[in-house]
Amino acid sequence: MDPDGQCYVLPDGRLDCLGPSLAAQAALHAGVAEALHEGNYGQVLVGSVLAVANAATSVPIGYAVQTVVAPYNASFDATTGFQTGNYKQALRGSLELLVIFGGARLTTPKASPAPRTAPQAEPAAATETTAVEATPAEPVAAPQSRASGSGTEAARATSAPESSASAPAPSTEPRVTADELRRLGRGRFEGAGGSKAEALQRSGGVCEHCGKPTAAQGDHMRSLQRYATDVNEGSLTVEEAVEASSAPENIAASCGGRGGCNPIKGARELSNEPGPGRFVPEEPTPRVQTQMDINDVTSGRQEP
Repeated sequence: MDPDGQCYVLPDGRLDCLGPSLAAQAALHAGVAEALHEGNYGQVLVGSVLAVANAATSVPIGYAVQTVVAPYNASFDATTGFQTGNYKQALRGSLELLVIFGGARLTTPKASPAPRTAPQAEPAAATETTAVEATPAEPVAAPQSRASGSGTEAARATSAPESSASAPAPSTEPRVTADELRRLGRGRFEGAGGSKAEALQRSGGVCEHCGKPTAAQGDHMRSLQRYATDVNEGSLTVEEAVEASSAPENIAASCGGRGGCNPIKGARELSNEPGPGRFVPEEPTPRVQTQMDINDVTSGRQEP
């Protein structure tokens, strides 16, 4: 606080109890800086000690006192603002009062409700327990079934009825997809001695679909989707489908990259007729043409 121990009264009528402490702190810092600039290190030492002492005592006290007078300042703003028509000042005071007293109300702990006790169960009547007790029942003899010549009726009367067993649900084997066949046949397809390398060597790097000398990929002439369908329909096993789809006889050298025959064909089947799910090569080799004819015959698009 200031040397007189009083708070400042601001022009608007509010009390400022923190300003004197902060002003004294600023003055001490300015004095220390000036003494340091002039080379008066003794005054620097004294000013530094006073600044530390002020920061440790006066500034915290100023903060505490300002907190105490905060409700007065808020009430002063609210009442003075409404009286003088300064609604901005009135609104500021009202909001400060709401923050001060509303926050205090929120932080007030609420009394916890007393624990509820469970109702005591009434003791059961002694007559009820005695009524439940019963003498051991005598065994009841099973009615005699009428005798028949074969004795089957008596056997059926004494035997327990058999519960009808529900029919087990048919087990469905997991379906095989084209991607699974591709993964299983990768060892036969890829590599230096794989069916793709053999097809590229056989064609001399020429695409067997369009005739361009840019072949770098291998195409499954009979698509992997067709082989997956054969497995799922039961006409082939998985091992047979993997071996047949990745065999050299089913792999054709094909160009790749953007606009290449192999990416364009994809999972479609070779055919002589364009249409959904079909790929018509521009200049097919005889072995590719043979597969095109086989696909069209098996699909019913042309006569054998």
